[in-house]
Amino acid sequence: SNPAFIIISLLYFWIAAGVLYSSDAESAQRVLVLKIPLLAWPLALAGTENRFQFNHKRLLKAFSLSAVVSALLLLCLATWRFAFQQQADAFFFKSLFVWEMVPAHYLSLYFSFAAGLCLHHGLLAWRMSKRNISIIWWICLLLLLVVVGLSGIRIQWIAMPLVLLTVMVHHLRRKPNLLKPAAILLALGAAAIFFSPEFHRRLKVSVIEWKAMRGDAAEQYQTNPRYYLWKHGLSVIEQKPWFGHGTGGGTDALNRSLEGETATFWNGEASIPLNSRHYNLHSSYLQHLADHGIIGIILFLGLFLLPLIRPPCRGLPVESLIFLIVCGTSFLTESMLPRQAGLFVFA
Repeated sequence: SNPAFIIISLLYFWIAAGVLYSSDAESAQRVLVLKIPLLAWPLALAGTENRFQFNHKRLLKAFSLSAVVSALLLLCLATWRFAFQQQADAFFFKSLFVWEMVPAHYLSLYFSFAAGLCLHHGLLAWRMSKRNISIIWWICLLLLLVVVGLSGIRIQWIAMPLVLLTVMVHHLRRKPNLLKPAAILLALGAAAIFFSPEFHRRLKVSVIEWKAMRGDAAEQYQTNPRYYLWKHGLSVIEQKPWFGHGTGGGTDALNRSLEGETATFWNGEASIPLNSRHYNLHSSYLQHLADHGIIGIILFLGLFLLPLIRPPCRGLPVESLIFLIVCGTSFLTESMLPRQAGLFVFA
């Protein structure tokens, strides 16, 4: 009776079916085991619903505060390395995100989600006249905004404004007199990102990438391999559009296609031949198309669209909407679900 769980189940069994015709059997089996939480988490929560009360709101508050603590520790470590080790780039990009078990793109997704939750909790407390509590939540929000601004993860600079605007519209529709504090927070958030030195550096890099894609002779290098990965990825998808290359097979087909690619990209230190490394498609949507075809991408998109279009879900909690926006945006430029850091949180 639960269409959402039916879609999750169909997606997992379609992934399992993809193991049978994948060109990379070893990777296919690994991915199948890795994605067990996609089915197990919803099943476990539904199966224990009558045995204990699962407080989602308390869990999300704990997640938000843990993200704030993580961000604060990262800034403290960066300050120590800058002051005592003379590391000039300690506050930027991968030098800032030093947790070995969680790559920078995944950690920035967590921070964007937590920032949306902090804004939501702060505005909710303000509506309940709990001014001191709301100010604490907004301080946490500004800390996360600073870290995301320093991170250099450009897709989160798109996701973050979308999240903040969604939360503000949600609360302003219920209490219009929140416009002043909401506008102040939005201005501070924009300033935290815009005045970050990393924002301006990455903006210049984006211009270089665009010129390189246009074949501008003045630009000697391409700084983003995604241009080539997506170009070859689309040709891989065209080969088997309906069923894909099988679980893990899309990545295998991509790297076979890249063997004849002569392009190089600049990683900040040297020009790297594109065919010298092993890549995935760096987009969860293209990854599902390449692995599982049109059928797989329909099931995958169903996980995002069903909560928005199904009548009983018209009153979708704003926390769920924040998560859908952050994941939906982040998945554009990263294949986050072949790793536990992305799959476990999404499940």
